[in-house]
Amino acid sequence: MQAARTQQCGPSRHHDSGINFEHANDSYFKYILNNWGVWTIPSGFLHLIWSCRRSGISFPSPANRAAYTADMVVFDEGRMAKLYPLMFSPVFKDYPWGGRNLEKLGRDIPDGIVAESWEIAGHNNGVTIVSNGEYAGKPLTALISGLGSDLVGSNYAWALERGKFPLLIKILDANQPLSVQVHPNDTYALENEGNELGKTEMWVVLNAKPGAEVILGVTKGTTLESFREAIAAGRLDSYLHHVPVKTGDHICVPAGSLHAIMGGSLIAEIQQNSDTTYRVYDWNRVDADGQPRSLHVDQALDVINFAQVEPELCPPKPLSKNGGVSRWLLCQNEYFTVERVTLEPKAVFAGICTGDSLEIWGVIDGSAMVNDLLVNAVQFTLLPAALGVFTVRSEDGATLLRVHHHC
Repeated sequence: MQAARTQQCGPSRHHDSGINFEHANDSYFKYILNNWGVWTIPSGFLHLIWSCRRSGISFPSPANRAAYTADMVVFDEGRMAKLYPLMFSPVFKDYPWGGRNLEKLGRDIPDGIVAESWEIAGHNNGVTIVSNGEYAGKPLTALISGLGSDLVGSNYAWALERGKFPLLIKILDANQPLSVQVHPNDTYALENEGNELGKTEMWVVLNAKPGAEVILGVTKGTTLESFREAIAAGRLDSYLHHVPVKTGDHICVPAGSLHAIMGGSLIAEIQQNSDTTYRVYDWNRVDADGQPRSLHVDQALDVINFAQVEPELCPPKPLSKNGGVSRWLLCQNEYFTVERVTLEPKAVFAGICTGDSLEIWGVIDGSAMVNDLLVNAVQFTLLPAALGVFTVRSEDGATLLRVHHHC
């Protein structure tokens, strides 16, 4: 098999749901935004308007909109569900490689080591709680049960069938090197880890000290047999592919990738909703009880992709630039797409969630208003799939991550 020299970034196809109202002269959507209010528009009506717009047909007036509310989701006591950009209170993890660097992001963190902040999570090992609006105090898992596809979208129907939120958003303080590890794909996880998903993920480097690096893939000539022998002999390094990283880099990490984040980086991580990790080496660390942390060598050897040989980082792919809004594709795979979006001062990105996919927006520099919600750096907000029209604007300019699964 030919060695892979370029990191897999996913297909180039993408879905652009962004509309710049100031420059597109999109009178239909201006009218909706100004007269309907974002959350009151049911997903079925949005599909109707979208079809009418493409065909040059006028859409029904607000006087007739009652006829188009039949598909609005019902949530709690028979009320129509209010859909709006959701914020969450994070869940913190104290793995031994963490530190106190999340304080540099203005975070109020608990005492001791903090390795991860789970920003949007609906996993058995950590569930975030809504912190704003009507659903404040509700866990994400309750919204999944109550809102279903209106929350995650039809393209994530497979996740609802398994009773899961599809994604997990984290911030990592890699104060010390993480273990050398690998994550399984969905098939292996389902067969060996119960109702657990596999784990394809991607990283965005928020801050990196000089000399920071990650391990990604294996070196040329590495085989399963030679790697197994190296684990037993405790001489792995020559088989590990080291990649220098700097602030602003992104790394796509498909399931099966041998990897480790080395010390000195703050990382935003977008991943499948999974907490399954197979460690092959952990730098001889011990846990809080003085015992070596568990390794999972046999499982790791089952799933490591030894054809991922010395991959290189992919540069961002330009998608569009219009009206002070620039978009780049970072990673795209069968589970999610991640874009970087920059807004010049006073620029507005306008989009529409039509029911096929949720969107998650995270500010990584500056601040932005997502509809009427202020999102500062480094914070994330979840836009329900049936939200309808939304806008992202910044007075002073901002850089954001946009996560979705539009087709």
